[in-house]
Amino acid sequence: MKKNDLRTCICCGKEYEYCPRCGKYDQYPRWMTNFHNANCREIFQTTIEYMSHNITDDQARTRLDKCDLSNKATFDPTVQGMIDTLYPPKVEIMPKPEVAEPKEVEQPLVRKKIKIKGGQSRQ
Repeated sequence: MKKNDLRTCICCGKEYEYCPRCGKYDQYPRWMTNFHNANCREIFQTTIEYMSHNITDDQARTRLDKCDLSNKATFDPTVQGMIDTLYPPKVEIMPKPEVAEPKEVEQPLVRKKIKIKGGQSRQ
C-alpha cells in the first residue's frame, strides 16, 4: 500500500485504501474515490440533495432512515447540520404540576355576647 492510495472519506473523515487507477481496485465502485462505504455515500448525497432543495424533508428522512447514523459525531459539520435539521432533538414538555386550589373552609358561626347600653346582654 502506497501513501497515495490512502483516501479520506468526505462524509466521516475515515481513512481507507483505494486507488482509482490501480488494477487491484477494478472491482470496486468508482464512488470509492470519495467515500469509504455505501452508507457514507448515501448520507452525503441525501444531505446535499436536501440542502439543494432537490428533495423534500420527508424524502430525505425516508432515505436517511435506511442509513446508519450512529457515528454522526464524525460526519462533516455540514452533513451534521443537515441531519440535525431533519431530526431535531425531541423536547419533552413536562406537564404542569396540578396545583390544588385552596378550598374555602367555612368558619363555624360563633355567637358573641354583645353588651348593650343599660347593662343587658344579647346573643
